[in-house]
Amino acid sequence: MKNSLVNLKTIGLLIGAFFSAAIIAGCDNYRIPLEVRRSLKAAGQNRGELMAVINHFKDDSEKLQAAYYLISNMPGHYYIGGQCVFDPAFDQIKPILEKTGRTEGNGVIFTKLIDSIRFNNRDAFTVEEDIKTIRSDYLIENIDLAFMAYYSIPADLRCERETFLKFVLPYRNSREPIEPGLRKYFFQEYHWVFERMQQYDSFKNVICDLLDSIDIRMRRTFEYPFVIPLSNSYKIGVGNCDDIVNLAVFIFRALGIPAASDYIPFWGTGASIRNTGHTWIAFFIGDTIYAVDTNSNQIRNHLYRHEVLPKIYRRCFEKNKTECFFPNSIDVTNQYRNTIDIPLNSNKRISKAYLNLFHPVREWVPVDESRRKRGKIVFKDVGKNIVYAISDALNNKTKVINSPFYVNNKREIIELIPDHDKTITAILTRKYPPYVIRNLNKLRWVNSINGAEIQASNKTDFSDAVTLLKIKDFNSSNKQIIKTGNKEKYKNYRLVSAGSSEIHLSEFHLMKNDTIIMTDLQVFSTWNQRLHGDSHKLVDNRPLTYINARYLTVNYYFDEPVAISEFQIQARNDDNNVKPGCHYELMYWDDGWVSAGSKYANDTLLVYENIPSGALYWLRNRTEGIEEQIFLLDDKGYQYWPGVTSFNDSYHEFLELERLCNN
Repeated sequence: MKNSLVNLKTIGLLIGAFFSAAIIAGCDNYRIPLEVRRSLKAAGQNRGELMAVINHFKDDSEKLQAAYYLISNMPGHYYIGGQCVFDPAFDQIKPILEKTGRTEGNGVIFTKLIDSIRFNNRDAFTVEEDIKTIRSDYLIENIDLAFMAYYSIPADLRCERETFLKFVLPYRNSREPIEPGLRKYFFQEYHWVFERMQQYDSFKNVICDLLDSIDIRMRRTFEYPFVIPLSNSYKIGVGNCDDIVNLAVFIFRALGIPAASDYIPFWGTGASIRNTGHTWIAFFIGDTIYAVDTNSNQIRNHLYRHEVLPKIYRRCFEKNKTECFFPNSIDVTNQYRNTIDIPLNSNKRISKAYLNLFHPVREWVPVDESRRKRGKIVFKDVGKNIVYAISDALNNKTKVINSPFYVNNKREIIELIPDHDKTITAILTRKYPPYVIRNLNKLRWVNSINGAEIQASNKTDFSDAVTLLKIKDFNSSNKQIIKTGNKEKYKNYRLVSAGSSEIHLSEFHLMKNDTIIMTDLQVFSTWNQRLHGDSHKLVDNRPLTYINARYLTVNYYFDEPVAISEFQIQARNDDNNVKPGCHYELMYWDDGWVSAGSKYANDTLLVYENIPSGALYWLRNRTEGIEEQIFLLDDKGYQYWPGVTSFNDSYHEFLELERLCNN
């Protein structure tokens, strides 16, 4: 019986070898490239599916080359199988989103659903390698549809062949599950795009309308353990930046429009526990690359020329042909901004080094790597206005092998070495930059207070209102005491926002003899009539609660007339100012973080005397908060935030983001 089983096994192997030889023999008239043959070997038992694709296109050289491209670059691509167990969560959250909107609160509900399902299905998930699982009919349809879409675009708008292979043909953009029929669905669903193009409508206008029709929004609270299946992203129209860009890229490619995910692994400023970088869609019209934020459809090319971006990468289906820190990615930093090459200056002889950014929890996180070539290690195309540190890998831990350094806008590399012989008095007001270039909202929050009026009246409808003061030159995110000089007694006081402009208000108190006076308070806005229930936010002494509205009035009512001349106001803010009562510790880098002393704040600024100059500094709030960032000190001891302090105010209007099209 044992010999019979052996014989059957031998016969089976011979039959398999015969058919494999027959398949290969049938391919003699079109020589299979070496990289494709390597992929066929890696496919194992799935080799027959891939050979079926090659045989299918053997008489169509154009599509055969496309098949070769996909198969040769397929190893390394995979997705997590078993995600169908999450489908009920998407079905359950969809009507909630339709009824109450794609809010952060609904994201919390969604995440709880996902976490519950994941906990109960811990063994349901498997790694599915494309090379070993992909089916021939799926790959054939993908190739046919890619060419169909490509030739549906007017000839003068079609991309070059290389661009087509890289950014139209691929059946996946990230690690999303393979979903048969999805490319065909989007090709048909958005077929109007081709009709608009044939009518010689502006390609830019068509793209803008396409993004608007996809209608996807970014919400950080929608957490998912893997890459969301594209059909589910499309179903709920919300996710993190990776997920919504992934969907947009797939739809663009289904329509023959070359597109990719461009991303930064970490921002150069504004490091926080939640700082995980950002992803946006990059698509190509002729020789022009458009970087568009899919959450707002804003063009970001110009913004990113000024933003503090250490490294930018483009996700590709193709294997890395050049050295790159991330797999299936190419470095495109120099396509967005002027860069600099940074050589490693170290006495240590190492074969590979890493370029790092500061992180408040991990201390240093790598964003690039470089190997020794011709006796040197050089990091190519690095962003400016950023503090970096270089490390090597020792026992899987990041170890900085030189002093951190600042690359300024003049392309100068300044080593940050503490000078203990030349000390300085540090005057500290914040633990985090006051704003970041990519988001100037924090400046707008403060500026929104300007133009508002403080009024007084003896009638509850304020028909006899007297203006005590029109606020101007308001430029602080701290609480501010505004003195009007009023000596008259009135029964009612109010704050009125400036015209139709939106005001962002965190606190508004009446004061007398340096004491807050509490009385009846009401909030009104014809722009948002639901604000009447939010009046407590303006008197709760919590900087992170706020009201933002147009046509806002904040009314205080007394039973008897009273003279009020002082008002305490705070604009909406990030609560990263130095706060009285909080415990702080100042650190500086000297071959590791060294404490310069800890103290409790008695005011909105901290003063540290006899601090080594020329170093890299880090202010820790040991009481509360999570956002912290490194900084420098200028000659007078004031904080200098790399990439922010040097940002010229004249850029603000210049950097107002334009939409892809304005219709």
